Amino acid sequence: MKIFNKLNTQLRLLILVFLSLLNFTLIGKTPLISIVTDNQPGISVQHGLTKLTDALSSKNISFEKVGSLKEAKGEVIIVTGLSTGKGEASNLLKEGKHAVPEVPEALTIWKTKSQNKPVLVISGFDDVGLMYGLLEVA
Repeated sequence: MKIFNKLNTQLRLLILVFLSLLNFTLIGKTPLISIVTDNQPGISVQHGLTKLTDALSSKNISFEKVGSLKEAKGEVIIVTGLSTGKGEASNLLKEGKHAVPEVPEALTIWKTKSQNKPVLVISGFDDVGLMYGLLEVA
């Protein structure tokens, strides 16, 4: 039993050292994913964003949350927002001639490119539609 406890303690120490080194190497690196959001997402959208970021965190995928495509440093960009208005999602949808039906709870999940990077646009006609899109991706 003492040997097992000693081994268990050594294993714990080794795991802590490894995790510390891993964390050290990840600090300062470019995030894998940039999440671009509208300025003031509603409660439903915040719920969907939380589920998405929780899913990314649980898979140890690095991400950042930013307010515009210009700020995005990730290798992959997720743009979220309503399909109408002046947000980044709306602008990309208009530029790509990708329409979202103008009915409650309508959503789209669309792959495109911007700044030579892959972009996933998650958009909804209203907050509920956008939340459904976020939950689908999460």
